[in-house]
Amino acid sequence: MRAPRQGQVDVELVETVGDDVVPAAEPGADWRELLRRVPARAWAVTAVVVALSVGTVGAVEWRADRAQAARLAETEGLTVSLAEPLAEVWRAPREGVVGVVGDVAVLHGGTSEGVLGVGVRGGETRWEQPAGGSGWCWLERVGRDERGTGRWGAAPARIEPGEAVLACADSRYSGSGEQGSDVTVVDPVTGSVLREFAMSGPGTGSTSEVDDGVASLGLDEEGRVVGSRWDLFTGERTWEYVGPRVEQGSQGVRTSSDGDTMTLASGQVSVTLDAWTGEVVGTEGSTRPVVQELDRLQLADGGVAVSSVIGEERLELVVQDEDGQQRFLTGGYALRPLVDDGSAPQTLLLSSPKRPGIMAVDARTGDELWRSRVSSWQVAVLAGLVVARDEQRITALDARTGVTVWTREDPAPATGTRVLTDGRVLLTLVRGSDGGTDLLARVAETGKELWRAPAPVAEGYLEVLPDGRVLVLGAGETVALAP
Repeated sequence: MRAPRQGQVDVELVETVGDDVVPAAEPGADWRELLRRVPARAWAVTAVVVALSVGTVGAVEWRADRAQAARLAETEGLTVSLAEPLAEVWRAPREGVVGVVGDVAVLHGGTSEGVLGVGVRGGETRWEQPAGGSGWCWLERVGRDERGTGRWGAAPARIEPGEAVLACADSRYSGSGEQGSDVTVVDPVTGSVLREFAMSGPGTGSTSEVDDGVASLGLDEEGRVVGSRWDLFTGERTWEYVGPRVEQGSQGVRTSSDGDTMTLASGQVSVTLDAWTGEVVGTEGSTRPVVQELDRLQLADGGVAVSSVIGEERLELVVQDEDGQQRFLTGGYALRPLVDDGSAPQTLLLSSPKRPGIMAVDARTGDELWRSRVSSWQVAVLAGLVVARDEQRITALDARTGVTVWTREDPAPATGTRVLTDGRVLLTLVRGSDGGTDLLARVAETGKELWRAPAPVAEGYLEVLPDGRVLVLGAGETVALAP
């Protein structure tokens, strides 16, 4: 034996077999015999380790499922379960929903004249009014003593009886070129007419609903900018405006309203009025670009993202703290998710007609997180994914990186690309192989097709009732679906 190096010692290894050690296999030994030689205590330890491993994995999955279920329980805008095909609950002869008040769904539009109230559970007719047959209808809040948003969003909200009135404006034209509207205010629960009044309007321009009222803005026969507003709850005119004469440009007269202001632009001249008071906002007749607010998106941390259009072309986004302190300013429009389960906090999605695709920025700093060439103005945020739908496909992007997780070719009908979800399944309308329209359900996390069924109406679009049931609207009908 050679001498050990400095700092080393020779060690003699002696192999022993204890109770917990499986003996080495002898040549030709049967595997069943080897298993019989394993001590019982070793099997017990192994069983405990396996049980703990399985239990740990199961507990993690259970906690994740519970966390996701809790998150979805607090998410607004989710439908009833979409795990199975939906069945028809009721059908009514209108193709648009104004809103739901109490247990009455207010429907309007299509080939049928007037507005209709139906029972939201069974679809039975509660009342019918001819108002709105040549115009439009909307719900307006009551009982407010200060200016603010009087209307609800596009999706039907849960409105209690007494919280809103139904207003319908029917356009009226005379032989002299003067236009105006006949306004009817209706109790949305009973259908009874509360008041009616006629409002005059300019020969060229538009009429739109504004806070607690309806207003008109345009040019009279002498080319002057004229405007006025009527109160829905009294039928009285609250202000009248007569402004400068303007020359009509090649694009004619353009009017717009965001509920707070009304703007008329003709040629290089524009006039913006405060819709509540009728006062001029800015400089009368100014050629400076008009700033018109398009949307206010409330953020999860209490901030707000205000999207505006500058002039007629440039979109601008200002993100502010709850106290109005500006965080950052950038170009583009803040996308309002159809559903947001809170799985992508501090992520703000933007779009712009001048920039293809979707961009994500940090809602606190405005720093760009990612950019995707997937284009859509309708998105949903679910399970850490941003789901985007356009006319040809549906795509899921990783909300943190923007990387495409999955995409499917799902050509949409001409009427729209709305996506509904229960938080786990996505429901869309797609063009069927026979040229018709199908309801198609896909698993949100994988894009896998879950079920497909013919749509109850042709060329329809999707909406959701406050109780989570699905509406398919189109072809002069509204159809309610449920599991």
